[in-house]
Amino acid sequence: LTLRARQRLGRSMWFGFDVQRTERTDQYVGYYDYSRDSFGAEFHWSPGYRFDFEISGVYRLYDFPNAFAFHEPTAGTRTQESFNAELLASYRITPRLSIFAEAKLRERTSNDLRIQYDRNQYAIGVRWEQ
Repeated sequence: LTLRARQRLGRSMWFGFDVQRTERTDQYVGYYDYSRDSFGAEFHWSPGYRFDFEISGVYRLYDFPNAFAFHEPTAGTRTQESFNAELLASYRITPRLSIFAEAKLRERTSNDLRIQYDRNQYAIGVRWEQ
């Protein structure tokens, strides 16, 4: 179930919010059943024909009622939170050719260290659109 709202602010700018609830049932005795609540936001700005700027983020909170951290009942039930953020800026040189810069951040925290990680990606490049 997802609820999304977007609002345009003039011709060059819009922002949006969304809330999502997911219920998952696995086929292995319900061990990896979970419910996930997600909260996201996005913003887009094009101050002119040549420049675009976008930023977005999503926070997810998982509840595993049947799974244990490290598959060990004494460790307590598994918890997991994640946050993803993305930043993109581009400059159009011609109608088909543009340069861009992009940054992505992904963080996952859990009491089960096997699934906990941080990942950052950065890119600068040239884009040709057909």
